[in-house]
Amino acid sequence: MHTTVTARLTAHHRHCDDLLAEAERAAKQNWERCTERFKTFRDSLETHLQAEEQQLFPAVEPVLSPVEGPTLSTGGPTSVMRAEHEDMRGLLRLLEGSIEAADAEGFQGLVETLFILMQQHNMKEENVLYPLCDRILQGSRSMLADTLKLP
Repeated sequence: MHTTVTARLTAHHRHCDDLLAEAERAAKQNWERCTERFKTFRDSLETHLQAEEQQLFPAVEPVLSPVEGPTLSTGGPTSVMRAEHEDMRGLLRLLEGSIEAADAEGFQGLVETLFILMQQHNMKEENVLYPLCDRILQGSRSMLADTLKLP
């Protein structure tokens, strides 16, 4: 039996959450360690976002929105998720700026904002989108969950 999209990506959400929490804790004690942990988090989150955008979403978009076809530009659940991914990427850039400026206080505030955004986003994916993807991808295409490019 193959891993479900829901199980695989939900587990990776938790992994990313843990990495962000490590960076936040390190910001209070060791700026160099914070920088290290943040880069690990950023890379893991970007890998996750790319797996969704380049593998998962294209596999389900034709079914989710057959009128618009495989590339959704507006509307539909995956376009909402893509927009939120861009919001997260924007916060990552701001966090990188706070690291470059060695602004621990600014870093902490931005981490809190990103964490809230991620939790809201993850709930939508875990409770709605991923289970829908699992239903759409039943059968031979369900192996996608096993092949998602995640650590």
